[in-house]
Amino acid sequence: MYWKDETQFVAFTLGAELFAIPIGNVKEIINATKITSVPKAECHVQGIINFRGKTITVLNLSSKLGLNSTNQRTSERKIIIVENIKTVVGFEVDTVSEVLKIPTKKIEPPPLMVQQGNFMTGIGKINERLILLLNVDTLVS
Repeated sequence: MYWKDETQFVAFTLGAELFAIPIGNVKEIINATKITSVPKAECHVQGIINFRGKTITVLNLSSKLGLNSTNQRTSERKIIIVENIKTVVGFEVDTVSEVLKIPTKKIEPPPLMVQQGNFMTGIGKINERLILLLNVDTLVS
């Protein structure tokens, strides 16, 4: 993937881990709301919500990424509405922390051992923090 001199990302947490997605994919960030379960949906589909008159699928990123999650409902939980060429979906996350500007020279490709599923586009390094940069297109497919 081609990176400019600096790219903006929306950073969020799932459990103890810090992730980020390109800000260009983020349509909106909303407080977690009632999610309606969908019978026989795939395990990573949290359910659906009504977003401005449209039905949006909400994905459980913890499940999709194979992370252990308590899925505790707290007031800090958010839904990041993301958009790619094909669809609009929501990612339910524990917290949204900040918008990060990461210089290209601070982004490394993911190690070969963790590239299964192509969920990550890279690893951002800011100070001592490692930020897992996610591929929205892969997550929503």
